[in-house]
Amino acid sequence: MDYGMLRDYEETQDIPMWLKALLTALPFIIGGSAVVMILSHVPPRGMGYGMAALAVAMAWMAWLFRKLTITIGGGILGIDYGPAHPRIKLENIEWIAREPITLGRYGGIGIRMGAGAVCYNTRFGEGVRIHVRDRKQDVVFTTDNPDRVALALGQQLRTGG
Repeated sequence: MDYGMLRDYEETQDIPMWLKALLTALPFIIGGSAVVMILSHVPPRGMGYGMAALAVAMAWMAWLFRKLTITIGGGILGIDYGPAHPRIKLENIEWIAREPITLGRYGGIGIRMGAGAVCYNTRFGEGVRIHVRDRKQDVVFTTDNPDRVALALGQQLRTGG
């Protein structure tokens, strides 16, 4: 597959629409229930306050993990997802491979541990696995274009970043 002289690469993935809808609706449903509980005094108010705090936490998590951005350039692979922003020097990458990202392998969507790797995923499907020298765990992330990611990493490695 020839993509020309691809020297820099950036890809941003949003979470799937069904998950976005769920994560948007749940805080409103829980928050609304919390307001009713607090105002009606049945059951105890403390439970309503707890539900309100849960609704705020869920809304914050939905906003925080709404997208994953992969960047390759300047000799660095960058992954930006939620509070995680790992940077990997390309010179430390030993190998790259396609990786299927499944529920059974990683146990969900988000920043996951499993199958000897730290996985940054917004959905199930295609991904890339990178083995980094001197790290106990590989790095895996979802991508719409595993071939382009491999090509960009390879070109950066050949040209020295």
